[in-house]
Amino acid sequence: MADTPNSEQTRNLSPDMIAALSAVLIGVCALGVSLYQAVIMREQSQLMRLEQRASVWPNVAMEYSYTGDAVQLRLVNTGVGPAKIGPVRVTFDREPIQTWTELIRRVNPGQPAPYTYSQVGNRVVPAGDFEKVFAVSEAGVADSIQTPIERLAIEVCYCSVYDECWQYVHRFDGEALRDRVERCRATEADFLQ
Repeated sequence: MADTPNSEQTRNLSPDMIAALSAVLIGVCALGVSLYQAVIMREQSQLMRLEQRASVWPNVAMEYSYTGDAVQLRLVNTGVGPAKIGPVRVTFDREPIQTWTELIRRVNPGQPAPYTYSQVGNRVVPAGDFEKVFAVSEAGVADSIQTPIERLAIEVCYCSVYDECWQYVHRFDGEALRDRVERCRATEADFLQ
């Protein structure tokens, strides 16, 4: 069988054909590299977002001190970012109370008592800072609060600057819980002071 000019052209690739096939191969390789880089960039972006959120993570807790002559409650932020404090609930014997005066009336009925306080909810507590939210410096009243303190509970809802929110519950019987929540919601039972 004799070779025809057409069959020889199909067996031998022309330089133009080789250049075209090389360009296609290089293009496919470049597309693969670009897709791989896009995957890496997306993973790095997700890690950076996580690092940003972690760099401003608040961690709110209640501290209680009793010296025999005085009682003090402090709201502390031991996290690395500011805490936007939302609604706060205070319960005594699992019933909501809305003012510190109400608490004193329940533990020390019929006897008024001087105390100092600062607003608990709807404020910002900077990282590493605290707010003294309640203090009594009269020994008799301090004793009347200390005796039933395990019947007191404080719930604080707080958020980071990225609106990631947590519900912190401090029961003075030794239990403290922290749960992630979608957002802080106000109710009629919220603490007013």
